[in-house]
Amino acid sequence: MVTGHKPDYHNHCKLEFGTYVQTHEAHNNSMAPRTVGTIALHPTGNSQGGYYFYRLGSGKRINHYRWTELSMPVEVEKRMGELAKNGNGLAILGEDDEPSEI
Repeated sequence: MVTGHKPDYHNHCKLEFGTYVQTHEAHNNSMAPRTVGTIALHPTGNSQGGYYFYRLGSGKRINHYRWTELSMPVEVEKRMGELAKNGNGLAILGEDDEPSEI
């Protein structure tokens, strides 16, 4: 309403906050990982249907357009519980962003 863009359910409501996904990374024929474990944060708001994710390995916020939703591994559930206990909130750093609390 405010921006003049109509949200599209199929683009902007694909994932719930906190869903565990493996994002598909750009790759070549090397041994580098092709997917990365992340937690869904929220849609980017663009028309392509991208999402912001919390990258578990680095603690950075990334955005992606391709991912595979999976059930939450026990190790990830424990790690997120530890992070929640150790502070008042979880600081998520974007590529060029200042820290933000969730």
